[in-house]
Amino acid sequence: MNTETDHAPEEEAFHNASKGAELDGAPLLAFSPARERAAQAMGMKMPGWKPGEIATIQSGAMYPGALRDSTIFAWLCSIPTASDQEAENIAERAAAKRDARPPVFQNGWTVQRADRNPDDAYEEACRFCDEKRIVLGSNKLVEAYGLMVSKGLEILSSRFTIEGGESGGDESGNAV
Repeated sequence: MNTETDHAPEEEAFHNASKGAELDGAPLLAFSPARERAAQAMGMKMPGWKPGEIATIQSGAMYPGALRDSTIFAWLCSIPTASDQEAENIAERAAAKRDARPPVFQNGWTVQRADRNPDDAYEEACRFCDEKRIVLGSNKLVEAYGLMVSKGLEILSSRFTIEGGESGGDESGNAV
């Protein structure tokens, strides 16, 4: 790597995952490694799809579990990390002091809290998606699914490049 701005392909994929993406007009936060860990704790398959699920994706259909994965993806990409929330609270504290008013802190769900409490987090993700009408049979689910699949394939592609060239598989031909 020649410059300070060069990054490994996987790091770039995570940095760009969801960057600039919107769901139902609302911006999504990047699907970072912290979000991937929380997503896995919550039961999300993406980006660790099995070959049959990848074939289903490639055929244009939704794989079993896609509703859960899309729900988790949409919610996690809409909540801050703990450090982002702390930065917002610091800025709010300064603004409140400047404006001579009490601060109003936003201490809701964070990615790290979701990682530590996956069952409660999944319930919250379901409530979020129900409110946003990201439900089975809706166009909003199709939109969330498309974004999630696109980002998952982007991440997988970067891992394959890092781990084994074009195929990215192990000796048995399975994706790693």
